[in-house]
Amino acid sequence: MYLIAQKNIQVLKQLKEIFTQLEDLYESEQNLSVTTQHTIKITEFCSKLTAVLHSCRLEDLRVIYAVCSIGNHERGEKHYYANNTIEIIELELSESEEELLKKHSKYIEFLNEEELSDFFLSRVKLTQDLNEGMKILKLI
Repeated sequence: MYLIAQKNIQVLKQLKEIFTQLEDLYESEQNLSVTTQHTIKITEFCSKLTAVLHSCRLEDLRVIYAVCSIGNHERGEKHYYANNTIEIIELELSESEEELLKKHSKYIEFLNEEELSDFFLSRVKLTQDLNEGMKILKLI
């Protein structure tokens, strides 16, 4: 599985870039009234995301999902509500990269391509999970 993750580094970086831009658009949408141009940009990024996901095989999507899961579940977060910031707490890990991937992909082997694509298309905030998962797995 780790070899598949290494093979998909470029795809992970593309997804991280797309999700970063989507998050920025949604944050600016919260501050501004929605314009037609804004909606068109969001649609364009969703199309890019769909194209990247459809270029992946089922095994690739499973590994990408596992990378997101690792980034989400193997790091702690400390929230500071006074200034609306989050600090990432890096916990020490005892498992190897391969063991982490196996642990986090245990239940996703039952998901098909459509379900995995729908997962990514239904999310807006995955940048931090992708970034942390890539750091933990030493893919950056």
